[in-house]
Amino acid sequence: MLNRLVLFELKLYLKQAGFWIGILLFCALASLITTQRGSAFLYANSSYAITQTLLFISPNIIFLVCALATPVLLRDSQYKTESMIFTTPLDKFHYMMSRFLGLFFAALLVMFAMLLAMIVTSFFLDAKQIGPFRPHYYLSSFAIFIMPSVLLCTSIIFATAIFTKNML
Repeated sequence: MLNRLVLFELKLYLKQAGFWIGILLFCALASLITTQRGSAFLYANSSYAITQTLLFISPNIIFLVCALATPVLLRDSQYKTESMIFTTPLDKFHYMMSRFLGLFFAALLVMFAMLLAMIVTSFFLDAKQIGPFRPHYYLSSFAIFIMPSVLLCTSIIFATAIFTKNML
């Protein structure tokens, strides 16, 4: 049941214009920063440069999560359908967890698209600026820095939106 609810939430996020605008903005920002990272002393696709780029972009995750969360998390209280939803046999834990996981996975999808933009951009750089391609540099930096940041931001925004039932 939880799987179907999370897929439903993800489909809702994929229909939002904010999701696609977030992908566009984060990919453009990542591409722009990646093109400026290479030098004679540091490869643009080195682990240090990748981590530095991700850490530069990571504070903006909170704005993305706010833009994604606001319309979806508050639609039940806005349209006064909460009482009707909670009278169905749907478990409240599954309902709230599907909302949270949908938001978390949607934000991760945007960040993963940003990571792919960094990878693609590095192939268009001058050969002197890039070293050998090592995908684990990208994936380890993503797992260590971006995933916890997205989890923290998603948790804070989700809790604030659900408990206050107010536009962020």
